[in-house]
Amino acid sequence: MERLTLTRTTEDPLLTAIPLGRNTVSDYKVFRRPFCHLSTYSLIWGMAAVVLCAAQVEVVTEDLRERLNTPASIRCSLKSFQDVLVVTWQKKKATSPENMATFSELHGVVVQPAYKNRMNITELGLQNSTITFWNTTLEDEGCYMCLFNIFGYGKISGTACLTLYVQPTVFLHYKYSEDHLNITCSATARPAPLVSWKVRGSGIENSTEILSNPNGTTSVTSILQVKDPKRQVGKEVVCQVLHLGTVTYFRQSVSKGYWFSVPLLLSIVSLVILLVLISILLYWKRHRNQDRVSSHNSRSENTCAHMNGEQEVRECPFNGLVSILHLSSPTRQRGPFWTSPD
Repeated sequence: MERLTLTRTTEDPLLTAIPLGRNTVSDYKVFRRPFCHLSTYSLIWGMAAVVLCAAQVEVVTEDLRERLNTPASIRCSLKSFQDVLVVTWQKKKATSPENMATFSELHGVVVQPAYKNRMNITELGLQNSTITFWNTTLEDEGCYMCLFNIFGYGKISGTACLTLYVQPTVFLHYKYSEDHLNITCSATARPAPLVSWKVRGSGIENSTEILSNPNGTTSVTSILQVKDPKRQVGKEVVCQVLHLGTVTYFRQSVSKGYWFSVPLLLSIVSLVILLVLISILLYWKRHRNQDRVSSHNSRSENTCAHMNGEQEVRECPFNGLVSILHLSSPTRQRGPFWTSPD
């Protein structure tokens, strides 16, 4: 029989003796058992299983684009069933997320004061959740997080972004100015539209102005300046407005207008003013002459008398008539047209 003699100062259950030869202690070698290696492999497989389970918990979201000042709903849902305790909605901000509302079976819906009367959780569920804004404003535009607090696992979140838009309002008109033609196309929308032209001809210059409005919209105004308006008469001008990937065409035909220059306009205005002044002066002189004639006739009626001579003929205007008076003697005769000198 083989005999094994091994002296150890400490007991180590992980040590084992393996015979290498016969009847000698030196023929045996001590090795450590591979229990520690088995523990490492188990830990790695356990971590892989946890990661695999976590990968199966996925939140499905979708970005949303809605018109400004209309209702908007954002939805989150879990791809697989989980034991969810609480659903929380937050709005992303520069510093830290801001709590908006929560839902749980124990407490129901709880909306933060800053968001009351603006939104609410309209789909009450722990696997699917939806929030709705009653009437969107510029403050509601941004990104939102939905957080599902899962029992024994923790929180998992998804993000959805809300973008608000305003349909374009377009004005297209033209105006003759001095010796050229100005064609203006103005579009106001959110986000900012892109304005371009389809026009034929030479000697045409284009300028664009961009203005941000307080209501969140942007106005883009493009002006075409045609140096030779006569060549553009009867032709069609097309303004193209690009907004959110959609192109809209606005058409305008140029009709015949009146061409004039600034010196010609000043000459016409000066001539009109001169004619008005002359008319006023003539009217004033005529009225003054009429007043003089009326005053003279009134004095003549009261002072017409016989002066010298045995017979004198005087003409006394009275009511447009001429009275011929015959005096035969120096004695004054009273008549219907004479007044006493006294």
